[in-house]
Amino acid sequence: MKDRPLYLLDADEVLIAFVDPFAAFLKKRGYRLHFGSFALAGNIYPLDSDEPCNEEEVARLISEYFNSCCDRCEAIPGAVEAVRTLQKFGDVVILTNVPGHLAERRRRALARIGIDTPLTANRGPKGPRAREFAEGRRAPVVFLDDLPLQHASVARHAPSVRRVHFLAHPRLRDLVPPADAAERSFSNWPECLEYLIEITG
Repeated sequence: MKDRPLYLLDADEVLIAFVDPFAAFLKKRGYRLHFGSFALAGNIYPLDSDEPCNEEEVARLISEYFNSCCDRCEAIPGAVEAVRTLQKFGDVVILTNVPGHLAERRRRALARIGIDTPLTANRGPKGPRAREFAEGRRAPVVFLDDLPLQHASVARHAPSVRRVHFLAHPRLRDLVPPADAAERSFSNWPECLEYLIEITG
């Protein structure tokens, strides 16, 4: 409804764990994930090599991961409770860059762990899609994502949308560039939830 706040939430490392399950997936297939920078490209290595995988191989491994693991997910601590609370205040939509053909599988997997809400599959920068969601909305719209570049995209295409950076994984927080286009940054749901209610209530 247009007169209710709208919360656009990313999935990976915002609602559900990605890095640790992906690292476990890689290990089973003979690869390792190296935390050298805030990127997958250049940080995936064969277990028996010091040369990182090329971009084509990284893309193949990510695709295999989503295809084989999309039906299973583990909630970030506090995420289930946070989504249920936000649903009392407004509308919640998961805006994620999962491949389109896997969107329904991921929505069902999230529902099974208690995050039962609409999901929209996106590709690339999320600013244009955030603008579509915000058009004609009378109540506040808030965007949460772990990637600074996505906040920059939303700031460019939908400047009226409030932007809150969220990244749960402790090792990645030391590597992520500053999310300058976001107004606040959080790494846990209790604090983030309190802020979201404050700015939309």
